[in-house]
Amino acid sequence: AMGYNVYYFTFEVSQSVIRHRMDCAILGLDFDTLEAKTRHEYVATIEAKARMETYGEIFIKEFPSGGAHTGHCRAYIKEIMKRRPNAKPDIIMFDYLGEMASERLPASMMSSSNTYYGSIARECRALAFEFDVVAWTALQFQRSEQNTKDMKMEGQADSINIPKILDFQLGLSVPDEYASLDQAW
Repeated sequence: AMGYNVYYFTFEVSQSVIRHRMDCAILGLDFDTLEAKTRHEYVATIEAKARMETYGEIFIKEFPSGGAHTGHCRAYIKEIMKRRPNAKPDIIMFDYLGEMASERLPASMMSSSNTYYGSIARECRALAFEFDVVAWTALQFQRSEQNTKDMKMEGQADSINIPKILDFQLGLSVPDEYASLDQAW
């Protein structure tokens, strides 16, 4: 909505579901209301919204879980930019780091998750630097940390190396007392 070109790489959820969620958010509609629209109504709603505001473009690419790495993402970005030079990314979303493969390390290295996922974080950061963009990803907390207000870096799943690589980290938790209020910590 702010006019940025976003490349959204999903390694877990289908790109049609991601697109549907984004359409709901942009249009301010819930899933059921959007689903109830006919194709004609849907297109008319999108066109009306597009006339009202300036939007950047979103490019969504789905990869199988663990089946792609930043090299695949790079190739997709370059393919789009070759056809559409104004489609330079402003933001890259990796959904999510724990479902990606490493471009540098073989899958056999996954037994050392600290090394393997640390490498993926470095590869994502390097791709962001290559295109001079902001990149976002997500990583889960271990189960013991998921519903607490006392989040610690060592409570992250997969790799303690990841916080050492990031430029910014944000934790989100939904303790029971917050969940009942539809709030998060």
